[in-house]
Amino acid sequence: MDKNYISSKVKELSPWYQTIDFDGVRTSDKGKSSITVWNKIKTFLPESLEDMRVLDLGSNSGLYSVCAAILGAEVVSIELVKDYYKQSLFVKEFFEDKHKKQLKITNIISDISKIDFDNIGKFDYIFAIAILYHIGSAFKNFQDTLNEQVRVVGKLTKISNSIIVRSRIGKYNNEKHYIKVFSAFDFKDYKSIPEDGRTLTLFQKNKG
Repeated sequence: MDKNYISSKVKELSPWYQTIDFDGVRTSDKGKSSITVWNKIKTFLPESLEDMRVLDLGSNSGLYSVCAAILGAEVVSIELVKDYYKQSLFVKEFFEDKHKKQLKITNIISDISKIDFDNIGKFDYIFAIAILYHIGSAFKNFQDTLNEQVRVVGKLTKISNSIIVRSRIGKYNNEKHYIKVFSAFDFKDYKSIPEDGRTLTLFQKNKG
């Protein structure tokens, strides 16, 4: 893919939240590359995702969707913000060109409240990296926030036994809070990795 084309697309699709390096053309000169977050996510995953399905909720520019697809997964990537959705299509285009293969990604623009989770199928992993703590910004009190988080987690735990979330230091959204929420659905096995003042946690259904 021509570097001038890449540069023009990065500029056209700005601003970017995820910091992505397109072989020397970066979406931002500020902050760490988002690939550093992916490398943490990857520690929760097997070396190959061949024949596995991944649901990426709130996928933003779609970097994690692409990385999972490169490992062989069939990915359903869902994003609400139209500008991020457009970015995700270019990110997919770039990495397909770079790796000379078609990636199995279905990009969907939608609010997660509109998703029919009963008919979306089962997934080996769900990336719910920022979805749950963003729910908190939509409500004025803790009980409404908790009710919506429990509703969403209840839907997700029906379609996957392995869900990755991010927690942050805060009144409603710390790791202990999510441990309680997931435990209510028998997801009592969890592993965590620190991430610059936040935490990435893989919750899994109790095998015992």
